[in-house]
Amino acid sequence: VPDAGPPARPGMIAFVSERDGSRDVFVMKDDGTEQTNLTRHPATDTLPAWSPDGLRIAFVSDRDGNEEIYVVNLDGTGLANLTKHPARDTAPVWSPDGTKIAFVSDRDGSDDVFVVGPDGTGVTNLSNGPESKDFEPVFSPDGTKIAFVSTRDGSPKLFTVDVSGGEVLRIGDIETPDAARTPDWSPDGTRIAIAFDGYPSWDVCLVGTNGTPPACRTVDPAADLFPVFSPDGTQIAFTSMRDGNSEIYRIGADAGLPVRLTDDPAYDGPPRWSPDGSRLVFRSDRGGNPDIYVMDWDGSGLARLTSSPARDEMPRFRP
Repeated sequence: VPDAGPPARPGMIAFVSERDGSRDVFVMKDDGTEQTNLTRHPATDTLPAWSPDGLRIAFVSDRDGNEEIYVVNLDGTGLANLTKHPARDTAPVWSPDGTKIAFVSDRDGSDDVFVVGPDGTGVTNLSNGPESKDFEPVFSPDGTKIAFVSTRDGSPKLFTVDVSGGEVLRIGDIETPDAARTPDWSPDGTRIAIAFDGYPSWDVCLVGTNGTPPACRTVDPAADLFPVFSPDGTQIAFTSMRDGNSEIYRIGADAGLPVRLTDDPAYDGPPRWSPDGSRLVFRSDRGGNPDIYVMDWDGSGLARLTSSPARDEMPRFRP
């Protein structure tokens, strides 16, 4: 009998809930069972980000008087404050190899993109944008670059910088006034999906990382936002207001028309893919308050995972 190898790791989802009186980081199995409060503190704990090995979660907490970046092990042990600075530190995201965490801090007088080691060492300002706001950092798949949004040229634009430091480069220029939000790298690192404002509203566009202008996959008067590539790079999930409220859609990265995946008058979104690309997790208000739901990639198999009377949001599948 051939060796089947180690058993598959159980799927898990991190999320934020107020059910214990304040915002805390929770984890649960991806069927909604074993919901566990990892951070359990009267302060605000939010914005969970999984480490690539799925054994730790970075998050933002103001438990020491201001927002800082913390990490905690999956079993709730090993809680550590990584940034330890009186300024505001937020928006953590791990590098693909787990050796760095990018975050946004205003410690140098404006919002800049920094990196820090998972042990709290090596804090470095990469973007150094005087009197601008740099935000929404995301690592390239090979971990060598960070894409982010910055107001240094006026309205929010898309920029990249090497993780080792150096020149900040603006990419994806277009002729009309525009703004950019929520970048997401394609798995092969050749493109960045981003929401651009100006075609004539917010639309899902793709920017080549060699600096070529964006090619927009959606063109609609309503707002299309929060684009995220599927793990195989063939699909992009996003939210749209084209039906009068926030619904989740999917579109091919290279061809095809948008496919509506949710259909409810309540808020649905933003979507996040499972590691194998078979499912999407998202927040929905359809049950009367924000809860966590999952569905198959084609919109079938909708399941409600949380049913707390409190607010549950920001779900993320474990890698």
